[in-house]
Amino acid sequence: MNKPIRTVSVGIMLLFLALMLNVTYLQYWRADSLDSDPENRRAVDATFSQERGAVLVGRQAVAESVPSDDRYEFQRTYAKPLLYAHATGWFNYYNAQSSDCTTCQQWIEQTQNDILSGDDDRLFVTRLVDLLSNQGQKGGNVQLTLDPEAQQAAFDGLRQTIGPDGQGSVVALDPRTGKVLAMVSLPSFDPNRLASHDLSEVNAAYEQLDADEDDPLNNRAIQTTLPPGSTFKIVTAAAAIESGEYTAADQVPGGATYQLPLTSGETGLIDNEGRSCGTSLIPFAQAMEQSCNTTFARLAVEVGADAMRDQAEAFGFNEEYFDDLQPQAESVFPTDMNEPETGQSGIGQFEVRATPLQMAMVAAGIANDGKVMRPY
Repeated sequence: MNKPIRTVSVGIMLLFLALMLNVTYLQYWRADSLDSDPENRRAVDATFSQERGAVLVGRQAVAESVPSDDRYEFQRTYAKPLLYAHATGWFNYYNAQSSDCTTCQQWIEQTQNDILSGDDDRLFVTRLVDLLSNQGQKGGNVQLTLDPEAQQAAFDGLRQTIGPDGQGSVVALDPRTGKVLAMVSLPSFDPNRLASHDLSEVNAAYEQLDADEDDPLNNRAIQTTLPPGSTFKIVTAAAAIESGEYTAADQVPGGATYQLPLTSGETGLIDNEGRSCGTSLIPFAQAMEQSCNTTFARLAVEVGADAMRDQAEAFGFNEEYFDDLQPQAESVFPTDMNEPETGQSGIGQFEVRATPLQMAMVAAGIANDGKVMRPY
């Protein structure tokens, strides 16, 4: 082979090598990032056009893909939308264009997307069968722990209690397992409006819901924290018993009023608002039954800020523990409290804040003989 031909051959080989390296780089190293790039319209079109798995409550599909007569082939629909909106979330082309899914509030549609879209590794055999049979990729179903009767009862009861314009949440857990049996947040919304194939309709619906002062897109069960008040006295009682100074059968401090310790000029007189809490010592059961502020503020001071924080964190405060729906607000028990602040925290005041799910976990932990199960 003469020199010019050899030179051309080497050059062509180098070009082929460069081409192979580039293809390998794009198809292997950059495949995931290119596929998830919000500017990749083909990937978004393909995702939105495939048959997505159903979200099931009991035997009913509360979210499913049905055939449509437009370019996207399938329309995502939501049965009983107001009842399950804050569990299912929504899936649409409008949100598929967003690179920040935490602002989409898609709930199960977001956190279980790999299964619903069919991309989860556990569905490899299913994907292989679909490929060999020349069928489009189908998503897998997601079975929720929600009990349909409990969910309906929670929804109806809450709506009757707070009225059509009220705000609130109900959470019910299985204490033994952590299963979420009911999770309702009001006001609710219709996710079907956010799943339309008409992007202008979706945009208008989202802007309307987002601007609503009642914040219907907010899942109050896990995203709203409020002072827990007297419901927190369960945590204070547990801290007192865990300290070894008291048992459930003991007498505890009572009285009509309790003066918080004075620190740095702070003052605070705790009373029971007329409830029957004795004059000095009363049975622990009476303190619980009457929800005696004087008892639990004093117990919190006796136990101390550190032990109170440790007990609160044992129930789940100051951490995120619910991965199935995101984002989640952390329930807060403050640190570095002085004695008056510790006393106020013992009755669920000062800077103590909790979600409805958190306080359901507290009650479930007591019902499960002190073992707090991770909710799912």
